[in-house]
Amino acid sequence: MMVVVPAPTGDIADRDWVASRLAAGDTVAAIGLQAGVTRQTAGTWIKRHGLSANKRTHQRPSPAVLAADYERFGSIRSMATEYEISPAQMRVWLAEAQVKMSAPGTSGGRPRVVVDVAQATKLRADGLTWKQIATHLGVGYETVRRAVNNAASPEGSASTSRSH
Repeated sequence: MMVVVPAPTGDIADRDWVASRLAAGDTVAAIGLQAGVTRQTAGTWIKRHGLSANKRTHQRPSPAVLAADYERFGSIRSMATEYEISPAQMRVWLAEAQVKMSAPGTSGGRPRVVVDVAQATKLRADGLTWKQIATHLGVGYETVRRAVNNAASPEGSASTSRSH
């Protein structure tokens, strides 16, 4: 992925330019972006110039709107980006609105693949290789091998056999 950074349009060391951006209502992050520096560097220069950053107050949506947006976005991070607040603040808003959130680390990831173990076992008994079975079932060969071995073992744990 290529990130395109716009060319700087202002000089962060120029107090008048920074003051004009603050007067226009720009945030520290926006000023940093326009000057080609990080938000932290822009904040440092604002303090050096004896200026005060604009504090953007965020209007908290109703619990119903937060719940609907969480359902639509599916993640705290994407909601926080949309509302221009930190993920930590969004988590607080959702918790206080009593929005049912998924446990950390349980959302996202790769989708589960269901393997027809009976069919895979029959194909294996017919002499097909794991790769041939996997191609027939439309899954990876390691996935089908693991599913058959897990179903066959009494403990349900994966076998270490790697025969093809």
